[in-house]
Parts: sequence; C-alpha cells; structure tokens
Amino acid sequence: YGPECLEQYKENLHKFFSQIKALVGRECLMLWTLAMPLAKKIKGGFLVPEVSHLAPSLCYDIIEANFYCSQLADAYGLDVLDLHFHFRFSLQHRMPDGVHWDALAHRRISSLLLGHAADAWGVHLHAPPPHPGQ
Repeated sequence: YGPECLEQYKENLHKFFSQIKALVGRECLMLWTLAMPLAKKIKGGFLVPEVSHLAPSLCYDIIEANFYCSQLADAYGLDVLDLHFHFRFSLQHRMPDGVHWDALAHRRISSLLLGHAADAWGVHLHAPPPHPGQ
C-alpha cells in the first residue's frame, strides 16, 4: 500500500519468481493463477481503514496486476491459468462480500486446475459419462 506499492509489487514478484525457480526442479509444474474478478463494491477484512479509499478502483487494479504478473510468470517459465478470464461472466457465483466465491465456483476452479495440469503433462482426459436417462 502507499505511493510506492506498484513498484514494490513488481519488485516482489521478480524476487518471488526468481527464488521459486531456483528452489524448484525443472521437472516440477509450476502453475500461477491470476486473481478472480472483484466486485466494484467490496467488503472484507483485508480492506483495512488505511486503504479503504482504494476500494473503488481495486476491481480495475486487479486487471492491471493480473496482466503484469501473467507476463512476468510466463517470462520465468511458469504456466499461467487466467481465472479472471474464466469467471468474468460467472459473477452470480461471487459471495456478497464481493471477494469470495461459492462452492460451484470452487468446483470449477478445481476442474480448471486439474485440466490445466493434465494438459501440461500430456494426459488426455476423457469426457465425463452422460447423466442417467440421456
């Protein structure tokens, strides 16, 4: 937070990605997920009074941060899964606080993560069986 927060964020991402690449073997799949959409009006514990003035722009700041970190994660050789993209039209699954998501959204996230990992490892996933009566 504060006037230098964007530069600190970028610097911290560089540090994090370079350290994680140094610690994790090449054969390990590293997957970076982008933040999901925030509501224009949010309520939550992380929004402390000192930064509450940022609330109106956070939904747009997330988009900018996602763009930057996706480019950087890719440059460091991480796989990137854009959850913001996948949930941009599923806002009905967002909880009233404007930050968290319901159980159906979390099931979809799990499915996306598993599918992404399977694809990265060259594993072909079969289509689910049809529902009874179809």
